[in-house]
Amino acid sequence: MKKQITQTIELLKFIFINIFVIATWILIWQKIPWLGIIFLIIIAPIFIHEAYKFFKEIHQSNLDDIQEKLNILQDDWIEGISCRVRGNWELKTTKVIPYSKWNCRIYIQQDEDGNVLDAEIQECSIRDKRRANQMKKSLMKAILKTSPLPRPEDENVFTRQIYFDFSAS
Repeated sequence: MKKQITQTIELLKFIFINIFVIATWILIWQKIPWLGIIFLIIIAPIFIHEAYKFFKEIHQSNLDDIQEKLNILQDDWIEGISCRVRGNWELKTTKVIPYSKWNCRIYIQQDEDGNVLDAEIQECSIRDKRRANQMKKSLMKAILKTSPLPRPEDENVFTRQIYFDFSAS
């Protein structure tokens, strides 16, 4: 909302400045036509350039807003996938992973229908190899059990390759 108000104020300033310039040009043209032509030759390119810059900024601002919304939608979609994997994860005991803080980086490649084509546990912060391997196997099982993955709310955020962090909490 604040951004829209700022853009509206900027648009009004742009319009008033240009009205002033055009009114000045008309007054000069009526009094001294040859000076009006010179003024027009000098001011027209500046006027066009400033208009271009102004509308380019507004357009870029709108693109940034759209991208931010798409990023939020994509983050929500990937978080939903992470929650589904967590729901299918069967190794939730502290006997196997007695640490309160651990984290794994998960990579999933999917097809257009959400079927898991490839999955990989890329990094895990568990130092004990036996426990880490046990956990990785259970996570892979949960990922494959989650297939097909849910579709995003907006198809524009769909990506075949997904990365997310899976942690103790």
